[in-house]
Amino acid sequence: MRAATEYRKHAEECRRLAQQMVAPEDKLALEELAETWEMLWKLHERELVAEDRQIKKEAAPQRRPREEPPSNVPFPHRSPHGRDIKSYRSFAVSAR
Repeated sequence: MRAATEYRKHAEECRRLAQQMVAPEDKLALEELAETWEMLWKLHERELVAEDRQIKKEAAPQRRPREEPPSNVPFPHRSPHGRDIKSYRSFAVSAR
C-alpha cells in the first residue's frame, strides 16, 4: 500500500509542477510523467485488490461438492408412489 501512496503523491506533484511551468513542452512532459505515475498507481492498486481476493479465497472454507441422491430414492417433492406431494395431499384429503 505504501508504494501506491507514493505513486499517487508523485503524480500529484508532477501535475502541480506542470501548472507552474511556462513552456508548453515542459508542461506536456510533466503531464505525461504524471499520467505514468497515475498508471503505476492504478496498476498497483489492482494488483493489491487481486492479492486480497486470492488470500480471502484461500482462507475461505472449501465447499464440499454437492452429492447427488441415489437414483432409487424418491425426490423430496414426490410421494412414494411417484405423485407430486401437493396433488397427493389434495387427493388424500378429498378421499377422506
